[in-house]
Amino acid sequence: MTAFTRQLVHTCAIERVQQDRDDIGGLRDTWVDYLSGQPCRYVEKEEKYADETVGLITQVIPRLLLSTGLTINSVTDRVKDITVEDGSTIGPFNILEVLTRRGPKGQNHISLKLEKIS
Repeated sequence: MTAFTRQLVHTCAIERVQQDRDDIGGLRDTWVDYLSGQPCRYVEKEEKYADETVGLITQVIPRLLLSTGLTINSVTDRVKDITVEDGSTIGPFNILEVLTRRGPKGQNHISLKLEKIS
């Protein structure tokens, strides 16, 4: 177990969109389970940016950290739920970006920038 994988204290479920036919033969998108019980780490990160009219804006961006070797796509996948330390779940989230994080020894982990689905 690496130092990074010891930090994956949460679990998550990720869904992938699949097209099938509705009752009248039209195409529709259906979300199906892709990964479940996947070790992960949910974090909230502050990002600051300047706005010409308001000034400096601070926004809290949820992120999900995952081990390497997974195929995650911001177009076809979404986070169904995340189980945190106390056993409660949060979610679902759209995936805005998939970022590969590198360390001195190569690819270290995957970071997903999330947006809560209301």
